[in-house]
Amino acid sequence: MKILLTLLLTINLCFAQQIKPINKGDSAPFDGYVIDKPFEEKARKTNEQLKLEKRKNDLLSELGKVNDTKVDFYKDEAKTAKREFIKSQVKTVLYFVLGIVAGAGAVYVGSKVAK
Repeated sequence: MKILLTLLLTINLCFAQQIKPINKGDSAPFDGYVIDKPFEEKARKTNEQLKLEKRKNDLLSELGKVNDTKVDFYKDEAKTAKREFIKSQVKTVLYFVLGIVAGAGAVYVGSKVAK
């Protein structure tokens, strides 16, 4: 059954409805393009250029995504570094204030003991 169906489709698709010889410069008896060697080469080059442009656009899109993720990464790193810097500054001020309080406490205790 498959062989018969394949054979019928092949026979149906292989034959043209009309065969008309044409000379160079005559109009074609159908609508569309007559594909000759230069037209085929031009179409192939155009197709290759379109594929290259599509690939280029895809690569640029991927590069943009990579750059966006790098920007986000560096923003997060900057926030973390700023947070750590503020922590270290707060610790420094806190230790300074505690040193002053401890010194003042030592002077106070020393003055009470000396009386």
